[in-house]
Amino acid sequence: LTSALDLVISPGTSVANMAGGLGVPTWLLAPEHLVWQALGTDRIPLLPSVQVINRAWNASWDTVLSGVGEKLRRRVAAAR
Repeated sequence: LTSALDLVISPGTSVANMAGGLGVPTWLLAPEHLVWQALGTDRIPLLPSVQVINRAWNASWDTVLSGVGEKLRRRVAAAR
């Protein structure tokens, strides 16, 4: 079922790891630099379909999710 999805948006759980392992485009939501596998970037080399979206230490999750919502709106508009 996961491989049939167009996009997965998830915190750092098994869902994000499974989607990334299947090659499904994934946006991984994480506190700043918590995802050590990204090696200080916004990508995980072993899971190239995963983009890490970090929350800055002084930002709220509301701010992060607003940005994710805007990014998703642009993605949907581009697909039309």
